[in-house]
Amino acid sequence: MDNYYYIIAGLPLLQGDFTNYKFSYAGTSAAIREQLSAKDNRKVDWLEFGFNPDNLSAHFYSAVGRCGSAFLGKYYDFDRKMRNACVLHIAGKEGRDASSYTIGEADTDFEEFPKLERILGTEDILEREKGLDMLRWEKINSLTAFSTFEMDTILAFLAKGHIVRRWLDMDKGKGAEMMARFLAEVRSTFNLETVNNQINNI
Repeated sequence: MDNYYYIIAGLPLLQGDFTNYKFSYAGTSAAIREQLSAKDNRKVDWLEFGFNPDNLSAHFYSAVGRCGSAFLGKYYDFDRKMRNACVLHIAGKEGRDASSYTIGEADTDFEEFPKLERILGTEDILEREKGLDMLRWEKINSLTAFSTFEMDTILAFLAKGHIVRRWLDMDKGKGAEMMARFLAEVRSTFNLETVNNQINNI
């Protein structure tokens, strides 16, 4: 039987008021991985491989779509479209040809593009970066709206954890804000008391 109930029950809890809160993505990921099967660990490999921009290529985007995870296939398809749209926006402002910098077909025919376009028009760099990450966050939520104790839920948690880590490294105030959202959503999605009761009844 999969260990998803146990993994979710062990997700990090809020400590204090964030003043000295330290979220370790590496530690959390390692703890989760210890409880996963080899098959599920390979899915985490795919997710984390895509965290490195240097690994994002046409081959990666094609391969991750066939890795056996609906969440990963859809999330990284969105990631590719989003990155291409950002390239098109920058190229348009600078009067350059974007075709050498996009990956695969670059188009604006996806649901989130109007919101993305508004975010890209934000002058404040940090606010623009926050907007882009919140758009990713919303996409993660939409992809797991009907998931509960499944591997896709674990992957979504780690994808959000990666965003939180980035903000904690970049900016303390905004990192705390992202962490608060992260943990609030964990609680609303997974009622830990309910989870523990379910575990005790297994």
